[in-house]
Amino acid sequence: MDLLDLVLALVVLAYAASGYRRGLVAGCVSLAGFVGGAVLGVWLLPWVTDQVERGSTGAT
Repeated sequence: MDLLDLVLALVVLAYAASGYRRGLVAGCVSLAGFVGGAVLGVWLLPWVTDQVERGSTGAT
């Protein structure tokens, strides 16, 4: 086991401890909010691009 493996293992353990303290429910709600925001953004993208005039600085 070289130094990089040890550092990566410590980082994984630190994230695991952080997730344990935060809790499963809070983590799931956070993930659902992130995914929901991404889906909403992709869903609204065609409407937003239709609202922007072609040739304006907002469309470039």
